[in-house]
Amino acid sequence: MAYSEGQLNGGANYRVGIEVWYSGTQDWNANTSRFDWRVLLQRGSDGFAYSGSTQYWSASIGGTPYSGTFVLNQSEATVATRVVGAGSTWHGHDSEGYRPGFPSSAYIDTNHGNVGDGGSGDAWVDAPRIPKTPAAPHSLYVDLSTIRPSSFGVRYTRGDARGAGIDYDHAQWATDSSFTNVVWNDTPPSGNPNGYSNPSGINPPVKLRPGTVHYVRVRSHNSRGWSPWSGTVSARTLSGAYVWNGTEWRPCEVRAWTGTTWATGEVRSWTGTEWKEAS
Repeated sequence: MAYSEGQLNGGANYRVGIEVWYSGTQDWNANTSRFDWRVLLQRGSDGFAYSGSTQYWSASIGGTPYSGTFVLNQSEATVATRVVGAGSTWHGHDSEGYRPGFPSSAYIDTNHGNVGDGGSGDAWVDAPRIPKTPAAPHSLYVDLSTIRPSSFGVRYTRGDARGAGIDYDHAQWATDSSFTNVVWNDTPPSGNPNGYSNPSGINPPVKLRPGTVHYVRVRSHNSRGWSPWSGTVSARTLSGAYVWNGTEWRPCEVRAWTGTTWATGEVRSWTGTEWKEAS
């Protein structure tokens, strides 16, 4: 809560105060926060008669003007703090959900010589950020050391959480760049770890098609919803064949001559009932 008060110029030491506080209420769709406020008349010295006549107050709450009237009733002469004006106002946030602090002030104008006139000075109040959906993940790339006939891994960096912690990511794998033929969605409870996704890393593992280009994109989620998709990366899985390099079997790519060009081929094995993709 922010508070400021100023001395009125009457003879009995009265003061005007302004109280402003963030209410704890935000409209995320409208991108606004509510602030409540009160204009106060703080009692000074006793021993004189109230006039019973109408007096005036005004306030500026972050530049939004308010005004009203009150009566100097004799029955309230001994009240230490009188609320002469009160209300609520909504203030907008910027596109990233931030709300800069702002000043508020109040003024009282009376015709009573012992109460007088005067202003409160500025009370400065802030509001917390309104959370937004995360920024898209970035720096997505294929981990070339992981390319196999039926899998490869991708790595990425999460974007700005934008005011609400990211709770999980979603990596999507497809055999076309428009993602109409999605072959795997890596989301909880599969357990896509922050910054890495690989279809071979779950149990049972997902099998990508050997010798086929696969496209991958990633997005992040927080309490406000999904981020935009990241950019897209792609890689071709190896054909299902291996070569001995002297110390270990290493996957290799098999190509066949079409008569005009070398094209990636597929290696399949006979299970006794059907041809299966090699892995």
